[in-house]
Amino acid sequence: RETQGRAPARMAPCPAWACLLVLLIAALAPPGAEAGLLSRRQSENPPGPQKPSLGAGAPGGDAPPPWHAQSVGECLGALGCGDTAAGLDAVAVSAALEVFGPNELKAAKATPLWKLFAAQFDDALVKVLLATAATSIVLALLEKEEHGWVEPVVILSILALNAIVGVWQQRSAQGAVAALKRLTPSRARCLRSGVWIDDLPARELVPGDIVEVRTGDRVPADCRVVELRTTTMRTDEASLTGESSTVDKSASPAATDASLAGRSSILHATTMVASGAALAVVLNTGMRTEIGKIQKGVEEAGEEEADTPLARKLDKFGQQLTLMIGGICMAVFVISIPRFRDEAYGGNVWKGALHHFKRSVALGVAAIPEGLPAVITLCLSLGTRRMAQKKAIVRKLPSVETLGCTTVICTDKTGTLTTGQMTVVKLIRPSAGKNGLPLLHHEVSGRSYATSDGTVDGLSAGDAASRGVRELAECAAMSNDAELTDAAVKAAAAAAAAGVPASAAAAAAAIIAAEAEPVICSGEPTEAALLTLVGKLGRIANSNGGGFVAGHGGGFVSGGVDGGLDGGPASIPADPRGSFKKLATLEFTRLRKSKSALVREASGGARLLVKGAPDSVLARCTHIRLPDGATAKLDSAAREAISTTYAQMGKSALRCIALASKPARSLGGLANHDGTPAHRSNRMLKDPNTFHEIESGLTFLGLVGIRDPPRPSVGGAIAACKAAGIRVIMITGDSKETAQAVAKDVGIFSLGDPIEAWTFTGKAFFALPEGQQTALLRSGNLVFCRAEPADKQKLVRMLNRLGEVTAMTGDGVNDAPALRQAAIGIAMGIA
Repeated sequence: RETQGRAPARMAPCPAWACLLVLLIAALAPPGAEAGLLSRRQSENPPGPQKPSLGAGAPGGDAPPPWHAQSVGECLGALGCGDTAAGLDAVAVSAALEVFGPNELKAAKATPLWKLFAAQFDDALVKVLLATAATSIVLALLEKEEHGWVEPVVILSILALNAIVGVWQQRSAQGAVAALKRLTPSRARCLRSGVWIDDLPARELVPGDIVEVRTGDRVPADCRVVELRTTTMRTDEASLTGESSTVDKSASPAATDASLAGRSSILHATTMVASGAALAVVLNTGMRTEIGKIQKGVEEAGEEEADTPLARKLDKFGQQLTLMIGGICMAVFVISIPRFRDEAYGGNVWKGALHHFKRSVALGVAAIPEGLPAVITLCLSLGTRRMAQKKAIVRKLPSVETLGCTTVICTDKTGTLTTGQMTVVKLIRPSAGKNGLPLLHHEVSGRSYATSDGTVDGLSAGDAASRGVRELAECAAMSNDAELTDAAVKAAAAAAAAGVPASAAAAAAAIIAAEAEPVICSGEPTEAALLTLVGKLGRIANSNGGGFVAGHGGGFVSGGVDGGLDGGPASIPADPRGSFKKLATLEFTRLRKSKSALVREASGGARLLVKGAPDSVLARCTHIRLPDGATAKLDSAAREAISTTYAQMGKSALRCIALASKPARSLGGLANHDGTPAHRSNRMLKDPNTFHEIESGLTFLGLVGIRDPPRPSVGGAIAACKAAGIRVIMITGDSKETAQAVAKDVGIFSLGDPIEAWTFTGKAFFALPEGQQTALLRSGNLVFCRAEPADKQKLVRMLNRLGEVTAMTGDGVNDAPALRQAAIGIAMGIA
């Protein structure tokens, strides 16, 4: 690698005496010495099995496919851990640690402080100022001036201060690795020698270890799913892959050419388990994990870091200034040559020459702008202060000037252009018509999980209190495992637990609620969005003095469970979950594409509440719920209208969910289920293959459309960029449809733009000829979807080579290499 691109070095000719010496040693060596030497070399460098890379494509020849495309048995065999009931023993672990090292991210060797300090003086203008200071000192000593030291000391002090600031900034930028390390869990549940260790230090994990991960855990290393411990499992990979929704995981092999987001059999290190549990085998640890590759990308980008436009301009100015002042000084000295023999110098040529040399140097010293670095630093500092007032923290002073030179902005989607919080934006419900037609469409406003953020347009308090809407809300709340927490309440509780006075705790909580996310979600984002909708429906009903009550006989009445409208942004007036007992959950499966909850009302009747993919749920519906609670037959016209509606919603990149229910009279033996494992009907809930039959004969309640909404200020910001001649390129790991929909919403694409021609997956773009890639990157706004972290970094590098001043914005771990690669990296939020 070090000699790449260089001519091969020539070997010096071997002298004849050296050749004779080698032959003599070979002849005198005892038999078997050569074999012994070979054996010793092999023992020092054992060949070992060549394991396929986690992210590699299908290699040619007889090489095995990548981990995600292999079966569980093949993976376990390649890792030498055939017995998943015992795990690795101490000997195998010790040997693996010798080969692979600890499971931790390794930081590159830090540059010594003295080198960082010396590097601050590697600048043309600074070198001129150093030369000026040195010359001033020499002249002051020669002339024996009493205050001649003042000017050089001032110059050196200014340069030293600037160097100290530069060193501090570079040292602070080295915190990127520490930030990535904080994402890695410190403990893991691991199987060793047949014994489960619940709190094994994660750094001690090695490839071949058997681990278990559950809901709420962070995955400690890159792992291959061996078996699911629950019906389904989903992980949140948004920060790593850019996927806005959680991802299904299974033990089945994925396609050989699957993208990072499509490797359903792999659990990536540092990602969060949103739901479910699984047994998995460790594949890669430390720097060989996907998060480790991201760190390598960050370090490589740091090595390629180029000067800012301001630094380049100052360097050019310093060179020009040096030539100009040096030429003037030389000209003055040459012009003065005839006066070297003046009587004022006693006819001494050398004395006259020295006098005029000092005159020329003094002229140069006077012309040098020694205050320029201080003035530049002051101006940039004022810029950082103005940025701070706009809630932007600037880590490097030159970044303020670079912002004004930006020609292209590359931006992530999830959490940057959008809020990163899934929100219900559309509600579809049956009308009071004979067969529920026409369907009633309601736009739902709001951009966060706060139930107080937005409302359901066109829905009156009476509508919200109707039996049909109440049952829809009950279904959304009960077939749900998410939780909404008031951030201010949580912060105040944490502060109080730490011994902070009540007033200070309340103030801190208020700041968090006002400036950060007012509501914290735990669980599936889509389920949290449904809870938020339930809260909005309850608030609308309560606006007329009503609230939820249990049972079929009522709608919304006064006296909500949690106090109505004054319960905070996470409150759900008369939360339906307080009026029902959840007996069992029929977890989501890919076959039926739905999830349901068997619940019992306070009045004693059982019900099955179902939510899932509209096509799957609708196919099992036989009836439709009308607003007054009556049930009508789901005829072909209503079925066609519902199908057309969710198809149109899908074209708008909405995630559609259908809600349905099944009454006690149709549940058979489950109608009397008491929620205990010993109940005779519990056997029906043990086999997921029977869930499809249980969820048949359903009554359709309504549809909801969910999306990650754009931030309110994004549209205006992109319009301002267009007006300033700055192009905007979206680079996301999300799907093509979602990326295009967001691009249209925020103004990256305008009406009439060739959207399909300007939208590419990362793989498709880099498969194009290089000339076509360059032409596209020099054209208008673009959208890249299904892009991996390496794709983002490569795109930014290409833009830099085309002479663009690139700004990169992002909020996820997957954006880190591109943020470092760009001329200016803008980290959004806290992810």
